[in-house]
Amino acid sequence: MNRSPRIAIAVMVTLLAVVVRPAAPAAAAVVSATLTSSVGNGLDGFGRSVATSGDIVVAGAPHHDAGDDVNSDEGAAFVYQRGPAGWSSGTELAMLTASDAEPGDQLGWAVAISGDVIAVSAIRANGGAGAVYVFVKPAGGWTSMTETAYLRGSTGDFLDLGWSLAMSGDMVVAGAPSYDAGAKDDAGAILIFEKPAAGWGPRSAGDVTETRFITLPTPQTHGQLGLAVAASGPTVVVGSPGEGPFTGAAYVFQADLTIGWSTITLLARLSASDGDSNDAFGTAVSVKGRLVAVGAPCDDDLDGTPCAGASGQHSFGSVYVFREPFTGWVSTTELGRLHAASPHAFDNLGRSVAITDDGIFAGAAGSPTGSSFSGSVYRFVQPSAGWADATEADLETQPNDRFGQALAGTGHTLAIGDASGNHGGQVTVEVTEPEPTDETPPTTSIELTPDAPDGSNGWYLGPVSVSVSASDADGSVAQTRCELDPASPPTAFEDLPDADCAIGSVDTDGEHVLYAASVDVAGNAESTLVGSTFGIDQTGPTFRPTLNASSVVLGQAGVSAAAGALDATSGVASASCDQVDTTTAGVRTLQCGATDEAGNLASASIDYLVEYRMLGFLQPAPGSKVVAGQAVPLKIALADAAGLRIPDAEAAALAAACRVTFTATGAQSQTAQCVGYDPTKDQFVITWKLAKKPLGSATIRVSVSYPGTSSATVMTRQVTIVAK
Repeated sequence: MNRSPRIAIAVMVTLLAVVVRPAAPAAAAVVSATLTSSVGNGLDGFGRSVATSGDIVVAGAPHHDAGDDVNSDEGAAFVYQRGPAGWSSGTELAMLTASDAEPGDQLGWAVAISGDVIAVSAIRANGGAGAVYVFVKPAGGWTSMTETAYLRGSTGDFLDLGWSLAMSGDMVVAGAPSYDAGAKDDAGAILIFEKPAAGWGPRSAGDVTETRFITLPTPQTHGQLGLAVAASGPTVVVGSPGEGPFTGAAYVFQADLTIGWSTITLLARLSASDGDSNDAFGTAVSVKGRLVAVGAPCDDDLDGTPCAGASGQHSFGSVYVFREPFTGWVSTTELGRLHAASPHAFDNLGRSVAITDDGIFAGAAGSPTGSSFSGSVYRFVQPSAGWADATEADLETQPNDRFGQALAGTGHTLAIGDASGNHGGQVTVEVTEPEPTDETPPTTSIELTPDAPDGSNGWYLGPVSVSVSASDADGSVAQTRCELDPASPPTAFEDLPDADCAIGSVDTDGEHVLYAASVDVAGNAESTLVGSTFGIDQTGPTFRPTLNASSVVLGQAGVSAAAGALDATSGVASASCDQVDTTTAGVRTLQCGATDEAGNLASASIDYLVEYRMLGFLQPAPGSKVVAGQAVPLKIALADAAGLRIPDAEAAALAAACRVTFTATGAQSQTAQCVGYDPTKDQFVITWKLAKKPLGSATIRVSVSYPGTSSATVMTRQVTIVAK
């Protein structure tokens, strides 16, 4: 029979509102935006259907007129995308139309989206039987286009196919609530379409017919199965609001997706525990995972007044909540009934429903305001003990509009269709977005001055100025902590001293390590500490130079000096000393230098004595006895390390400078006497005049002195003074 579902409220929609709600616990902030259709007018019915997926909103305009035809109602659908600044900068991407559009087709009566695929129904296309047009996003992105594929029922019976639409993955489910099951008028049906193996389309490849055509095992006259459909994963929920009569029911179907949608099976019948005639339970359905919401817009149990279908005088409305048991779906009644805290006649709460991450939303598009209708959208949140009877957490109302005629949502985004023609053809999008949530910690940075080490091998040669700063995306750094040279390395922000970071200048020699991290006012702390290591060495090496010989003799070979450089900070990089000079006797000075790993230079000198070698007493002989009262000649010779006697001139100069002296102690003492030099004998000679007394042992001492030092080269000999 050629007729439309009896309880459908087919009012044009010209306003679409998109509400983006925040994830808990952030509070919502309402931001409104209006998007205008490039071709719309006040009679297009824009927003009669809505669908969302990610940053995309699809809106149907079933009364859109192609060309200059007025009231031709070929219909269209429009695709919008969220802009960089949110929906306030959202743009219209595409207008979707049918390649075979005919007046009265009403393309856009229902819309659905899954990823890059959009399904749009035209309930009067295909000779009045209805059809579904599938559009696949081109590689370059959405653009105005005609269909990729065309879906129709395999039967030619009048179906109103596509009165409702839903998608799950590559499946499209279309409701046909006017389908006559034999003698059962308007019993209704749903059609399941699966994407062909070769993909959707092209249209030239032929029409796509259903994978499954489903009616109830016991169809009911005017049951209107398929007036509403929803899908999530393998689950399809179908409203049948005309059962009872018009008490209504909803049905849950599931498929084994490992095999395909051909396995879809009826599992459960959902009903209201307080259901009455004309409640129209099942007019709207929504499913998200295991949660199902079913609208009953003519539920009047709040005051017991009967509802006369869509034209009832006290149609308050309710929404019923169901959850799939862990053992699977079975026929059941609700967990809870959701209704307005202050209901009004004509509210029709539950005319549309949507489940998002922020709760269950229900449209009450018929709320009266004076002589017109305003419309509201109610939000219900799950009580702490689980879903049960409840009133709204909040609501939003638009005056003089049928606000809430259509709802669709994903994540934290809710699209709201407005059934009013009061906007003169504007296509308006209202967006409620979350107050910006701060989930990103600050970024801490450490700056050293000088910005690069001025020494070698990464060492600084002077004090280092340390500056620690932090930035946050919203400019709200609460605290920056730091710690210099901790006893043990911290691993988290909480390990750092609870004080604002203040380092300043570091001037202590050594290797330093600085840890820092910040937290913002939202409590986001950096999970990884920022670290900086640097070394300061302001002091050059120290020296303990030594020679490899305890004494040095004139002309001695193989004598060398070692710097003995030490550097406790960066370590010694190199050290060396001048060669030891033994070519002349006397006090000599040599230089040693060293460089540490930081590049600090240091030098030191070492004095050493080059001595003459005494060849011994040439006279008297060891153990000699000398006679008292006589003159005893003393003879010595000086040589180099090889035993060669020093040159005459050098020896004469020593004698002349009285640098070779003779003393005696013991039996007869002798104060220092200068020793002369005999060049003919290459000997130093002096005569020791003895007194007659005393007798006994005496020690003869000859000493060679050197300018600049108290050290001397000394030789002694023991003699015995005896009587004549």
